[in-house]
Amino acid sequence: LEEYVEALAAAPLAQQTRRTYASKVRQYLAWLAGADADGEPLLSAAGRDWAVRDYRTHLQAVLKRTPATVNNALAAVDDLYIRRGLGFADAKRLEIPAAAPRALDQRAQIRYLRAVQASSSPRDRALALVPFYAGARISETVALDVEDLRLSARRAIVRIYGKGERVREVPIHPKLREALENWLEDRKRWPGSDNRALFVMRFY
Repeated sequence: LEEYVEALAAAPLAQQTRRTYASKVRQYLAWLAGADADGEPLLSAAGRDWAVRDYRTHLQAVLKRTPATVNNALAAVDDLYIRRGLGFADAKRLEIPAAAPRALDQRAQIRYLRAVQASSSPRDRALALVPFYAGARISETVALDVEDLRLSARRAIVRIYGKGERVREVPIHPKLREALENWLEDRKRWPGSDNRALFVMRFY
């Protein structure tokens, strides 16, 4: 452990990364000291692989650590073995389940809308309100073209291209429509207004 901490001190890493790796490796070595490990876990590749796999099981089944925590621990242990010249352990990372997007609570929504309204830029207001009112991802929002908007007296629709090239048409909320119309009017005065992208940029 002392040798590893010395090696970390000389490595081009952030201080927080050094502390995290040192802590994770300390926990691994403490477990290893009491484990019934096969071979030479700190000296041979085969012993390394068996030990790291058993440690992964220990973290997951005994300590009930989350997949992300287990994977972070394995990354630190891999760093230990790399610095010992043994390379990465043959131990697969755990799959991390995709988390569903969390909606803003009511207070957060109010703060968000107040911040949007405080902006003096029609572009920024429209850019911020598309995800809020149309449920678009950030990547989907910045990828919008002018032709993806259909604004008529009777209907207002935005066409959004999502993952897997799936297309969805979303009715435009009146407040979003107002913001978009203000931006489209202001956009005429921007350099690059002939660009097909809805949200063009100014370069200073």
